[in-house]
Amino acid sequence: MQSYSTKALFSTLIFSATASNPMGFTLETRIKKQLAQLAKQYKVYIIEDDTFGSLDYSQTLAAPAFSYDHGGYIVYCSSFSKDLAPNMRLGWITSKPLLPRLIRHKVALNITCNIPCQLAMADYLYSQSYPAHIRKLSQTLQQNILHLQSCVLQCFPEGTRVSQPQGGFFLWVELPNQLQAINLYNLAVSENICFMPGHTFSMSGQYDHCLRLSINQVWHTGLQQAVQRLGKLASSFL
Repeated sequence: MQSYSTKALFSTLIFSATASNPMGFTLETRIKKQLAQLAKQYKVYIIEDDTFGSLDYSQTLAAPAFSYDHGGYIVYCSSFSKDLAPNMRLGWITSKPLLPRLIRHKVALNITCNIPCQLAMADYLYSQSYPAHIRKLSQTLQQNILHLQSCVLQCFPEGTRVSQPQGGFFLWVELPNQLQAINLYNLAVSENICFMPGHTFSMSGQYDHCLRLSINQVWHTGLQQAVQRLGKLASSFL
């Protein structure tokens, strides 16, 4: 029989507070404060993945839960892969009490990093170019989402509902209950149209009539035609 020490058993929560994937919602300030307070009170570590935090449409860069008093129990991490370049694969992690252990673990995994890329990113962050880029990008993404929402509601079957993202470039689409997103996916892929079926975001098989659309390009005729075609394919199942 294998035994375990109770000290080694602990729970960890991972969440995104801003423009979360796939819904695109942002937690209210009071909820983030409560999360920080609960982590401190119950001494439970929380990993805050703020990957889309810079893509908030409000232009105010909403404060993460990490910014509130959490007693050292929130580990904050993010990257530049969503707001600059996917191939950069450059990010960061911070936690004052855990940082020495995190560094040792990082070194154990891989000793070297892309130093030129890190230095270039540091210079870029010291300039005014990065904030200007984020402001422009957030505005563009918001306009893209508005175009996508309008097109989906016009072209998809009656009863289709869409989310109201507060940041990022994802739109959650809820089809009429009798439609299965995986059936639509199989048909759409054969026409080079791709999306994420909703059940992939659930461990219990929920949301099988939902799907996530991604739009990280400036809205153009080709995208509009693809969404229109996807709407016709969805209607064909009725």
